[in-house]
Amino acid sequence: MNKELLPPEERDHEKSTEKYMLESLAKHGAVVFNNDYNDYLRWLAIMEKKPESSIRATRGSKMAKGFRDDVGRLMIFTTGTQGNSEERFSTIQKFKDFFSLFDADEKVRSTGYKINAQDFVAMVTQPSIPGNEGNQELMLRQLAQQRDMTVIGAYMNGFKVYNLKDKAEEFKDLCQKKGWQYEIKDGNMWVKGVPIHMHGHGFRRDLMKIAQAIPAKHHEVHHIPDHDTYDVFGTLMSENGLHHSGNKPDDFQVYRIDANAEKKEDGFKKVAQLNPSYVLVRMHRKYGQFFNGWLELVRTTLMTHEAGQRTSGMMARTEKGGFHQSVSARQDWAKISSPETRSDRGRRRRVGPHQMDRGEREKPNVNRSMFSQTPKKFEP
Repeated sequence: MNKELLPPEERDHEKSTEKYMLESLAKHGAVVFNNDYNDYLRWLAIMEKKPESSIRATRGSKMAKGFRDDVGRLMIFTTGTQGNSEERFSTIQKFKDFFSLFDADEKVRSTGYKINAQDFVAMVTQPSIPGNEGNQELMLRQLAQQRDMTVIGAYMNGFKVYNLKDKAEEFKDLCQKKGWQYEIKDGNMWVKGVPIHMHGHGFRRDLMKIAQAIPAKHHEVHHIPDHDTYDVFGTLMSENGLHHSGNKPDDFQVYRIDANAEKKEDGFKKVAQLNPSYVLVRMHRKYGQFFNGWLELVRTTLMTHEAGQRTSGMMARTEKGGFHQSVSARQDWAKISSPETRSDRGRRRRVGPHQMDRGEREKPNVNRSMFSQTPKKFEP
């Protein structure tokens, strides 16, 4: 029988690490692995001396489709936790509105993985990011109402259960057995003191453990949301007797690390500031179509700095057809460099959006940067 047609519960012969090693030794004289994910999992299980390995299947394979016959053992990982506009094409949001791959007819779309929503419980383990509480709450409520499924959503110190259906008493009994505090609001259950969110970012205590464990001359931090965070870091280092430079990280700055510097302040210092460069990426699709389309990339570089301040580089303009022309760059550079000579005469002309911003234009080359269409006379 073709292995691809076997249901998941009959695939133990593939999970057994001992059987795999014996078969491979008999066939090759050595334990050989293919260059795929399942054989990586098999190798990992063997190295860890486990009797069985995990099996993964791509969504469109016959084995993966067979998993749907036993939904009680099936967990589907998907994208989209916040419900905001940035994630409007995530699978969760499309599933909420009935046009995701989980709704696609597989006879029409080969990548479809059609499921019955009522057979599943949706679990969103990522709480809302600060300021996005309303968007996430709306998405979870709509998901529960429109798909008629139970939805579990995490918040920082617990989780909420939407659309309990006929399982309300079972949920209550579970909470009582576990000693969990819960509250029913608007037909939904709030469970407190039982966080289900897995934090990918460390906390202050984690940072302190790392700093104390590493005998470094300098302790610095980067990839932070704002300058206030650096102040918290600096205070934490100073209170524990650990040295830091006091240089607040910023965009487009280059720092040099010199462990052998004679002066302590030269061990970590700013040596250059780059010209800010931005890439604006837009996906263009036909109206009402949520697949295919083409990418448009426009890159612009800001050529001036004033007292080290950051300025948006998105104001770079394009000429007719969406091209960046050298003459426009020179004119704009002159206006920025000599603001006292700038005339407001041009502002009295009729002002309106460029055709590139209106969206009605000839389709550009697929997946090509706007610079690829720039005339040869263009000089950066």
